[in-house]
Amino acid sequence: MTIDSGKTLTINPGAILKLKPEVRLTVNGILDAQGTAGNEIYFTSYKDDSVGGDTNGDGGATSPAAGDWDMIKTNAGGSTTLARGVISYGGYVAGGWNTNPYNEGILTVSSVEVATSIPYGIWQTSGTSTITSYHIHHNGTYGVKIEGGFSSITQSSIHNHNPSSGYGVHKNSSPTMTAENNYWGASDGPSGVGPGSGDRVSSNVDYDPFATSSPF
Repeated sequence: MTIDSGKTLTINPGAILKLKPEVRLTVNGILDAQGTAGNEIYFTSYKDDSVGGDTNGDGGATSPAAGDWDMIKTNAGGSTTLARGVISYGGYVAGGWNTNPYNEGILTVSSVEVATSIPYGIWQTSGTSTITSYHIHHNGTYGVKIEGGFSSITQSSIHNHNPSSGYGVHKNSSPTMTAENNYWGASDGPSGVGPGSGDRVSSNVDYDPFATSSPF
């Protein structure tokens, strides 16, 4: 599924998109998916019966899992705005691994939950991402992985990512990214280069000050 350059796809509040393996939403134009309180937008697995009922009609014989569909990929020149929504069970790719969402363009996220994707919740190799009031948890290895471009994440809750090999937020190189006023899964702050026992953060991540309790 591709949004061409110069085109806009608007997804209305309350929409539920249930997706199968190999389904990828590629954004070369504009994706505008902004829900409202009580009318969130869902991007989820076709096996997820918790919203929209038993879509695959198997009476609950199957359960959703990480990698049940691919991802939302914003290419250079594209723009994605996600608000008041839930993104879950993404990360499928044949013969390897992927992420959800993946950014090379402009990504703006507010009041969105991203969970149970593999191995990253958000992966950015270039472009710009601005993330606020974000609830990211239980993704395979990393909550947020920044390999290039510019990014900031604030007033969010980032927790339950792999404590030995993963990170809540990882940034490969300078400049330092803003990651202030976030909750890292523990009242004493993030681990890694941080002082606490929460999700790890890498160098090049400005985590201080941090929240001592979850905003969600």
